[in-house]
Amino acid sequence: GGGGPSNFPLPGDLVRRVDDDDLDDDEEDAPRRHEEDGVAALRDLGKRLRRIVALRERHGVVTSLRDYEATSDKSAVATALLDRVREPSLVGEEIAHHVRPICEIHGLDADDVLLAYCRRGEKKVLSSEDADRLAAVVFHVKEKGKRARAALALIEAS
Repeated sequence: GGGGPSNFPLPGDLVRRVDDDDLDDDEEDAPRRHEEDGVAALRDLGKRLRRIVALRERHGVVTSLRDYEATSDKSAVATALLDRVREPSLVGEEIAHHVRPICEIHGLDADDVLLAYCRRGEKKVLSSEDADRLAAVVFHVKEKGKRARAALALIEAS
């Protein structure tokens, strides 16, 4: 063996060279468009992967890209964060540092998510731990009308 050139194709060699004479007028931009689409797809993938990393590093949410993208209801991420809080006195911190930022990332109204979380209690028998957590969540709903509906949901669930 020697130190001669490798047989591996260079990136430019992987793409078939096209002469201008080979293209119709309306197809001239096709290779450039295809390349731009590929770059856009890579940028989009990078953005989605950064979101997964941020969820893990900033919010302690461990998920794969496939599982995350399969979840059509992104409010489920915020709901899972609330469910992990066992001490009602920590609910406000969880909402401020994790739930509201995650709602903002996904374009969700955090108060709507918190209200839906409180209404979820209407559908099951609440433990005292669940009731205490829901009461703390109600306190952190900012919009008055939604806070009132959340409080009513808690009362009806009790």
